[in-house]
Amino acid sequence: MIKGNSNIYIYPKFDSFLDIGIRIGGFGLANCLFVYSRAIILEKKYGYKLINPTWERLGIGQYLRKEKDKRNYFGLFKPDGVTGLKKYFLILFGKKIDLKKELKKKCILPQLIVVEGLSDYFIPLLPYQKFLRNRILNIAKSKSTITKDNNYIGIHIRLGDYSQDRRTSLDWYKKQILRIKKIAQNKAEFLLFSDGSDIELQSILEIDGVKKCFAGNALADILTLSNCSFIIGSDSTFSGWAVFLGQKPAIFQKKHFGRILIEQDKEQIISDEDDLPTNMIKYLENIFNE
Repeated sequence: MIKGNSNIYIYPKFDSFLDIGIRIGGFGLANCLFVYSRAIILEKKYGYKLINPTWERLGIGQYLRKEKDKRNYFGLFKPDGVTGLKKYFLILFGKKIDLKKELKKKCILPQLIVVEGLSDYFIPLLPYQKFLRNRILNIAKSKSTITKDNNYIGIHIRLGDYSQDRRTSLDWYKKQILRIKKIAQNKAEFLLFSDGSDIELQSILEIDGVKKCFAGNALADILTLSNCSFIIGSDSTFSGWAVFLGQKPAIFQKKHFGRILIEQDKEQIISDEDDLPTNMIKYLENIFNE
């Protein structure tokens, strides 16, 4: 790889049916963050120039399901990299280069590295966790609505576009909430983030101490969830990003996106029959029973 070549650009290309300055369909925010993160790691390592990605998106599913957050992602981020007409000139006319091949030191046309796809999810990002967290916070227009001192238990329940077999059982969530309430001697407060309706979530919302939360948009929700002291997650990369950014203990009934935490023993797959691991019980006792 050639370092510091001012003629080499990196473009985080998010999945979509069409990109016309706004993406039509394609990846949601959490999956876009994987592509963006890998691109800015290359920018950091080799000094290439970043092309600002197209976060903005239009889809119809959220409207058909009457979800509160339409997941359009307008105005979530400050510009990061080359924008405007130059962006699309580089994308259209830049000489596309395979990252695995040697880049040319001299080339009349700008050279373009396109980063796309989900790769290995969080695993290649773990050594850069602090860098990625700081960068995302720096470009985010929305911030977390809670501080790390609040000691909330965060819950993420993905319903919306998930089929029944992809969803995490609501009975599983209820069991974990009641376990934690017992450990915390009913001192715990729970913040629930979900694309489900209040009717769908009734069995969870009727538990004392559980409050549904919407911070204003998907990014603010991820950042707010990341500041919770403990996370009960879903099999969704939305949950994954909150856990990754916050590096807090987390439990899942199932997850498809592999390792998330630097301290791997703090993330656990818990079945309906499993008890919470001893280290997590002690962690919760220390928070709520000091």
